[in-house]
Amino acid sequence: MSADSAESRALFSIVLGDANVLYSRVLRDYLLYAMTHHLIRVIWSAEILDEVIEHLTANIESFDKEAGRRLVSAMNSAFPHSQIEITDEARAAVAGYRMTDEDDRHVIAAAVSAEATALCSDDRTGFPPDVMQELGIKVITSDSLLSAIITDHPETMIKVHRAHVTGLKGATDQSTLDALRRAGARNAAELVETRICAYPSSPRALNDGALRAYRLEQAKRDPAVLEINRLVWRISKRENREGKLAYLDPTFGGIDAEVVLLLKAPQADADVRRGSGRLLSLDNDDDVAATLFELLGELGVDRKRFVAWNMCIFPIRNFDPSDEEFVKGKEDFRSFVAHLRRPKTIVVMGSAIRKGWHDHDFTSVAPGLRTVFTPSPSPPGIDRPGARNDLRIALAEAFRA
Repeated sequence: MSADSAESRALFSIVLGDANVLYSRVLRDYLLYAMTHHLIRVIWSAEILDEVIEHLTANIESFDKEAGRRLVSAMNSAFPHSQIEITDEARAAVAGYRMTDEDDRHVIAAAVSAEATALCSDDRTGFPPDVMQELGIKVITSDSLLSAIITDHPETMIKVHRAHVTGLKGATDQSTLDALRRAGARNAAELVETRICAYPSSPRALNDGALRAYRLEQAKRDPAVLEINRLVWRISKRENREGKLAYLDPTFGGIDAEVVLLLKAPQADADVRRGSGRLLSLDNDDDVAATLFELLGELGVDRKRFVAWNMCIFPIRNFDPSDEEFVKGKEDFRSFVAHLRRPKTIVVMGSAIRKGWHDHDFTSVAPGLRTVFTPSPSPPGIDRPGARNDLRIALAEAFRA
């Protein structure tokens, strides 16, 4: 741990949250979730929460006094030691200071009462530097505070981000980043975006159950894959497997993808028979996904350029699809392609899929699109001498600009 890191941990160990920070849902969530991971201790007073509720009630039509009571109760129940009483001694200690705004005096009194090391506030003029220096309390903006914590604890703060997104109805990664920026935490948003947009550095990342659950939740919200995954749900209903087919991973380009990787059927980690919560993903914990992860990584292909689909998106009875299954798969593929805005290339992967493509005239579903045929990424075929290199060459051709 660096000296700077150690200093920031000590500095921010006890932080008083000002009303203008706790007012914001996204800032409040980030700080409180960070507290659940023991990254920081955030405190407040009853007066500060009264101010938060007053402004929420005034500014949000659907937020009434009862909602305010629920919020205060939830915060104090979750963190029973965070609300502090302002002592008479603290009020007396700050009584003689000249303040820019008299309404801020109770805030520094609360900080003194709690022996806070920092005051997190986005009021840049309300707390005179000489006063705060004399009291030994550092004033820091929400952006600076969150940025410091994210820099020191990036992996944990991504969990904090995911907890907020999952816990807020309708939230996505992008809507949360936008909310952070609107709340003034622009640098923090950039740091989070850099990390959530950074794809896993090694294959099989979805062996992490928490990451799988988060990706699955985003698969049902992210605009890039939302309509395609609604199609998957409709197919699952038709197949009497309602909600159990593998959804497309939201890290794919989705409707904006220019290349489609066409696989055979949901097998291995995407097989619904392995349990609920399946994804069609480059990060699946299976050999096919690992092979594609490595080869596309070697080629430097951005995931947003492509999307994956199965020729039969539903489970098939045997190792290869039957003619009847190909017929159903063709119509599903037609519906899938209709969602794509500007597809250019279909990558048909493996001999069984190539045969089905020709025998059932899949070309008619995507007229005008370039078709690239590749070896199968599945074992045992991919393990034959030269097969991996052949697949790499074919993929390079498919992604040729």
